[in-house]
Amino acid sequence: MSNLLNLNNKTAAVIGASSGIGRAVALLLAEHGANVVLCARRADKLEETAALIRARGGRAVAVAGDAVLPETHEAVVHAAEREFGSLDIPVNNAGIIGAYKPLAELSPEEWRVTLDGNLTAAFLGARSQIPAMLARGGGSIVFTSSFVGTSCALPNKTAYGCAKAALAALAKGITADYAAQGIRANALLPGGTDTEMMTTDPQQRAWAEGLHAVKRIARPEEIAAAILFLVSPMGSFVTGTALFADGGNSAVKEETAGRLHASAQISQKRLPLFVGGFVHIAEVEPTAFGDTDAFERVPHHRFADAVAAKPFQIPCGGGGRADDQCFFDVG
Repeated sequence: MSNLLNLNNKTAAVIGASSGIGRAVALLLAEHGANVVLCARRADKLEETAALIRARGGRAVAVAGDAVLPETHEAVVHAAEREFGSLDIPVNNAGIIGAYKPLAELSPEEWRVTLDGNLTAAFLGARSQIPAMLARGGGSIVFTSSFVGTSCALPNKTAYGCAKAALAALAKGITADYAAQGIRANALLPGGTDTEMMTTDPQQRAWAEGLHAVKRIARPEEIAAAILFLVSPMGSFVTGTALFADGGNSAVKEETAGRLHASAQISQKRLPLFVGGFVHIAEVEPTAFGDTDAFERVPHHRFADAVAAKPFQIPCGGGGRADDQCFFDVG
């Protein structure tokens, strides 16, 4: 085992460890030598994860609880210190999608529930975890954010996107407060990942795959590997950052927007656009572009029929000058 990935004598706490990314993270950190405290609401699933770790020679304890409750995080920290003597690596991975509605249709309660499940849960975790890490002399904390709300927005997910985007700010704030005391804090921004939260509808899944440059979604183990980098000695000089592990999702959108920007010779025209910056070939006239060859080079991907019925719009600044900006209206 490389010393740069060696987590021997370290204790990790994975919040949201019952399945998906959280389970994959717990298994991988244990594989690299960490003791692991597992936390989630589903006690039976937690015990499955703990059993997998023990079967591979690792050490794990389970603490069932809801991440939106302060006492859950206090219990996790207590278990880490009682069973293993310390807490070094908290991974705040709990999250929910929340109500799937346009913003104006969300009730205040639906907004609150979504922010609590993603942002407040992470704050409560960090609030309990940081004193234990300071007592240890430092450590590394990770928040599982998302490309949604950071590199792009998705329809009906405004509350989710706001909560996930705020996790990057949370990591920066912790860095400002505690980096000099040995605590590193980072946010990881996965792309679409094959977990229980991912749709099983074939058309929607194909659409989700098409948002990524690699034209597939991630395996949980791939996201876990990025978290291993952040918490291990290999990431010792990385803090306060938001790391994309998104299969090129953010890169493709930025590249596509740049090509549109450079080639559009139009003034205040509105072009139907895919979410994520992909042109809907069937609905855009090539004559809208001054450079039709550049238009042909723009990556494209066809929505599922239900999504294609509601095209997205992009207003472009006039003249195609180098300082023009294109603003994506995703909604």
